[in-house]
Amino acid sequence: MKQITDAPFEGDSVHPSESLRFGAFLAPYHPLNADPALQLRRDIDLMEHLDHLGFDEAWMGEHHSTGAEIVPAPDVFIAAAAERTQRLRFGTGVVSLPYDHPLVTVDRITQLDLQTRGRLIFGTGPGKIPLDAHMMGIAPSDQRRRQGEALEAILALLRGDVVNMSTDRARQGSDRTVQGAQEHSLHRSAPPQPERKLLKRELREPSSITKDR
Repeated sequence: MKQITDAPFEGDSVHPSESLRFGAFLAPYHPLNADPALQLRRDIDLMEHLDHLGFDEAWMGEHHSTGAEIVPAPDVFIAAAAERTQRLRFGTGVVSLPYDHPLVTVDRITQLDLQTRGRLIFGTGPGKIPLDAHMMGIAPSDQRRRQGEALEAILALLRGDVVNMSTDRARQGSDRTVQGAQEHSLHRSAPPQPERKLLKRELREPSSITKDR
């Protein structure tokens, strides 16, 4: 049999068998009457099997209200699965940004990137299921705006910039983080880079605080 060595596209020197990559996405869906502890263990075992098969990526979703999708914290799942795998990269599919404070999101993702030794893919979204948002006091029609607002703050923090902004999510948690117009500076280590930088965030809140949850 003649071996095919031609590249699939003109000017592309990569062999077809070398250019193909494999990935998997899990919501994950499970029967409502199944033992959730066993199902989570099964999903982690699946990650180990995908790593053994040579898959490149595995993505885990975030859901809160459906019952069948039993992973509300993909970062926690990924932390456990990363300890059982060697080369598989893990994606958050997705972290729903309107549901959490931007600083908390950055802290958790940075820690996870360190624990996985750079095997993390940070995927974000506004949240797909309207009931999830409704249970958190967020109007589904407002989720995409909040996604963009939070992502702006998150990207700035990951760059090491000083962030001084007010977001809906920050106002929701302001009674725990900021009192009136008082400023707080929060410091933490940045993700692994050739030169580590110190991330600093300054939060400024109005004296009147509106909570929608």
